[in-house]
Amino acid sequence: MGTIISKKIKGINYYYYVESKRIDGKSKYVNQKYLGSADKLLKMVNESGKSLVTPDFSVPVLSETYPGNRGDSTQFSDMMEQLKLRYRAIVGKDAQITIVFDRGNNSESNLDLLESECLGFHYAGGLKKIR
Repeated sequence: MGTIISKKIKGINYYYYVESKRIDGKSKYVNQKYLGSADKLLKMVNESGKSLVTPDFSVPVLSETYPGNRGDSTQFSDMMEQLKLRYRAIVGKDAQITIVFDRGNNSESNLDLLESECLGFHYAGGLKKIR
């Protein structure tokens, strides 16, 4: 499983993509790729116009804005494809991540996309209230 972690060295946070694996019952890093300082990551975000956040929610890696007259669910598939491509560009391979979204993104086509093998994402979504 891969994740983005930070290491603080002389007061500066440096970010790495790491993969861990259980070896002899203990979690060990088996692969590590240097991503840079927060400034470098923010520069990548600014150049791309996109953002995703690290597990501690402190470093944006992918975000996207779109006109307010568009519903979230209509933008979902485009955003998922951008997320997949951006993650691959940063770490050099497909993401093994979990997407968490609210019920505003629920639609049959969005759930079909997440269930398909083309993204390979895990997901947790909000449920619509049945009255």
